[in-house]
Parts: sequence; structure tokens; C-alpha cells
Amino acid sequence: MAAITSIQSLLPAVEEAGQLARQYYRGGARLGTRLKADRTVVTEADTAVEALLRQAITAQFPGVNILGEEGGVEYDPARPYTFVLDPIDGTLAFTCGTPGWAVCVGVLDQALQPVAGIINAPSWDSLFIADMDPQSPATCNGRPLPVATGTEPIDNNTSVLFDSRFLQMYHIRTFPGKCRSFGSTALHMCLVAEQSGFVMAHSAPVHVWDIAASHAIAARAGLTVRYLDGQALDYAPLMAGQSTTGHLLTGHSATLEALRPTIMPLAG
Repeated sequence: MAAITSIQSLLPAVEEAGQLARQYYRGGARLGTRLKADRTVVTEADTAVEALLRQAITAQFPGVNILGEEGGVEYDPARPYTFVLDPIDGTLAFTCGTPGWAVCVGVLDQALQPVAGIINAPSWDSLFIADMDPQSPATCNGRPLPVATGTEPIDNNTSVLFDSRFLQMYHIRTFPGKCRSFGSTALHMCLVAEQSGFVMAHSAPVHVWDIAASHAIAARAGLTVRYLDGQALDYAPLMAGQSTTGHLLTGHSATLEALRPTIMPLAG
């Protein structure tokens, strides 16, 4: 297949997907909430949104892999692109009526590097995009995101974003700043990429659809996504649907090096 030069043609479908999700949000339509085998929550909104996005991608980019949280994992390494869908990242926040959720479409190249992403967070009035051109900036609502070139001192004004499961395994008693959690891994990563106040996002073990789109956006803004121990993230083991082997951190490399020592495992 020909090289994909832009994913802008998917924007109407992603916008429609956000509108569809909002029909279910806060009881606008029947959620149909149930638990999957892994005890995570899924709703009728998740399946409806993913079906819409799969149809749009198949129509516009025939011959690509499509991996989705709800529609299954089919990955052929011979294909040059893999589109990765999380129809509603932050489903539990969505079902609780809180705004920390997003519709995510990411693109991996044949080397399994995140090269593009669209994240629509309707309840935040935010649309994040990193297009296929590696020289183009990531944007939020059409505004280019600045490329991170340095870090601020870690003090009581420093704010970080944590997955709620962080508290089951770690503490940060020596961290002087503030901690927040909004529910969506992808949105957390984008808020750090936006550089509007949050300097680091933590993710508990996650799947490829949770991070592919936001990783592309964060990388375009000069940030890195690495395991808590500093190891690089390899997408190859995730392509059959497995989760990451550990917790992830997103931020400027110098910020991560400064904050990593403050994150300590809980005793026994």
C-alpha cells in the first residue's frame, strides 16, 4: 500500500465518535455496563464507538492492521501500518459521569513506533493531534504544542498525574508537590505534553490501545515514555493484547530522572 501522509481525513469520524459517546455520557442513553473477563468495565458506548472508527479506517486506509480494545487484536507484521483504537479511554470515569475520558486513535509504523495519534476528549473540549509528518508539531485545538526544552525545579508547585493503582504498590513521601488523577491514561499523557502545569504522568500496566496515540503526541512535544525503572518501552510484546510489563512514566527525560528516586515500593 502507498505511504500514509496524513490522518486528518479521520477527524470527522473521530469528532462523530465523540458525539456518539456523549449520547451515552451521564445517562444520555443506556450505558449497558458490564464487566469483561479481566474485570474491567465496558459499556455499549465503547462497542458503538469502536465500530464507527473501524468502519472509517477500513474505508479510508484499506489494508492496514486495526487493533481495538473491544473489537479484537489482528496483527500482520507484513502490513506497514497498525491503527490502534481505544474507543473510550477512562471507561470507569465515563460511567461515573466524570470528564476524564477520551476517544483515541493511534498509528504505529512497521517498526512498531508510534508515529501519529488523535485524541478527542469531548468533556475537556480538547482535541490533540500528531499527524504523520514527523516535522509537524503536535496540536491541541489547532494550537501547536511547544517542544519541551528544559525542566523546572521540583518543588511544592510541581504537579504530577498518577493512575489510581499507583497507591497499591508505591508511595512518594519525599515528593514535595501535588498529585492528581483524572481517569484516562491517554489524557494524562496529553496533559503533560500540553505543558500547562503537569510535568509527569504515571501509568499502571496498560495495553497498546491505552498509550499508542498519546505516546505519538508526547514524543512530538519532546517527551519520553519509559518504564519506571528507566527501561525503554518495546511495543512488540503488546501486539497480541498483553499489557506492559510494568508501570510507565511520561515526561521530559530530565524530569523523570529527578522524580524517579522519589517513587518507592510499599514495604512488604
